[in-house]
Amino acid sequence: MENFTVTIDGKVYSVPANKVANQEQAEAAVRRYIAKQSGVTEERSTRRPTSRSDLLAGLSQGATLGFADEIFGRLESLGGRTSAEDATARRRADVADARANSPLTTFGAEAIGSALPLAAAALASRGAAAPAVLQNALGRAAAIGALEGGIAGFGAGEGDAAQRLPSAALGGAVGGIAGGAGGVLAPKISEAGQRLMDAGMRMTPEMLGQPAQRTLNALQKIPSPFQARRDETLDAFNVVVGNEILKPIGKEIKDKAGREAYEAISKEISASYDDLLDPVTDINLGTYSAALTRANKAIGLPRGEVSGVRKELAELDKLLSGGRLTGKGFKEADSELRSMIENFRAQATNANLASEKNQGRRIANILEAVREDMFERAAKSVGGDFGERLRKTDFAYKLLQTLRKTVERAPGQGERFTPAQLLAGIKAVNRQTDQFAKGTAPLQSLAEDAQNVLGAVQYNSAADSAVLSQLGLNQQLLPLAGAVALGGYDQLNDGEMGRLTQGAGALGLLSILGQRPVYNRLAPTAVALGRPAGRLLSNTAPFLGLQAGRAFNEDQR
Repeated sequence: MENFTVTIDGKVYSVPANKVANQEQAEAAVRRYIAKQSGVTEERSTRRPTSRSDLLAGLSQGATLGFADEIFGRLESLGGRTSAEDATARRRADVADARANSPLTTFGAEAIGSALPLAAAALASRGAAAPAVLQNALGRAAAIGALEGGIAGFGAGEGDAAQRLPSAALGGAVGGIAGGAGGVLAPKISEAGQRLMDAGMRMTPEMLGQPAQRTLNALQKIPSPFQARRDETLDAFNVVVGNEILKPIGKEIKDKAGREAYEAISKEISASYDDLLDPVTDINLGTYSAALTRANKAIGLPRGEVSGVRKELAELDKLLSGGRLTGKGFKEADSELRSMIENFRAQATNANLASEKNQGRRIANILEAVREDMFERAAKSVGGDFGERLRKTDFAYKLLQTLRKTVERAPGQGERFTPAQLLAGIKAVNRQTDQFAKGTAPLQSLAEDAQNVLGAVQYNSAADSAVLSQLGLNQQLLPLAGAVALGGYDQLNDGEMGRLTQGAGALGLLSILGQRPVYNRLAPTAVALGRPAGRLLSNTAPFLGLQAGRAFNEDQR
């Protein structure tokens, strides 16, 4: 068994390895031996009060990542009165004494001191010039933790470079894992999730990123309360879409999804038209035929098509009296014109012949121009904010048509729709334009954000929900069953039956997590607790690397 060698004032002492645990203890034993030989005796063994030197020892070790004893030892040796080895050994003994006398103070001081190099590395690793791995917050935390943890592990070691490499490697591994884990433990709401929250959705676990989304998608495939929570999340998304449609007219819906949401929104928009137009007694429009003539100057329809459109608009002119009509009359005429446009849009989409498709598109476009012309004339005739309110209500109505196409695509009885079904409805309504291809169609960004957050989620039909309720999976039955299973586990802990009750207990725990009051707090709690915990772990990565390297070094002595 090797002995520890201690050099003090040029004299070399040998301490048996079976008497002490490490080099620091060997040096302390030698100093006690020297003191005893010189007549100095220890009066008492009680721990001395924490001193300033204990605090400074910890701070300096942390700030220099474990190199303070060597740095100050070599600086002390520059005076020539002692060797670098002796000065370094004495400094190490001072640090060991501080740790033995005031472990908590020294430990905390090292942690505080390690924040200095961590902050310096964090500042140096930011900016466009930093490597790609450092541009990502998670990669930066792991890289800094590994680098400084490795340096600290090297500093905590003793001997030459080869002898210190194992503690450096361990310190680097611990620091890197701690830095990276800190980033993982600090959940961040995704950008798409934040936009959904800005639109009015409550925070849900799916907003915490792909790992949370994948976990929930797996849980939602088995009969459990998570299926009910999935439906509630989709219902909340339906409400957000409905309120986005109603935003132009300043209205809102609550707790309505799918078909019910469509019906409620349709009533709100109709009421908005009535509130705007019913009080108006006189609107000077001219005639729809005259509007056609003005619009055709820019579009240039073939003569035969112009004639056919003029006959259609002549029916609307019958609603006017001397080019004038009331607000209610304008609503009726505009509704007829809008129906014409929709019919010709359908021809442009569904006709078999290319010539018929082109004809439908041209006529729909010129009717849109006529409608725009009449909107301008109505706004000018009534004055005030009538034109602005009319256009906002009309825009809400156009968005309602997207919702209609969406609900038509929803399976079952249209209880709710998914982001994918909303995207399909948007695509159908904007088939004659390139807005969907460019990603600029109304409601498209909202649907895509929800698709990114919720994934390709499906939902239960009304019949599925009824079965879940009968099984107690939407109620409080399973938590009780899980608690009963756990309580009976000790009585049944005899092999296979015990494992079954463990499974029942796990199912009971999942069911508790899936209950509405608990589930709705999962994401906010993860964010509230995860951020400080993750930040603490990332910030202490170098310090943990230092402690790991020191522990490894002591075990190897």
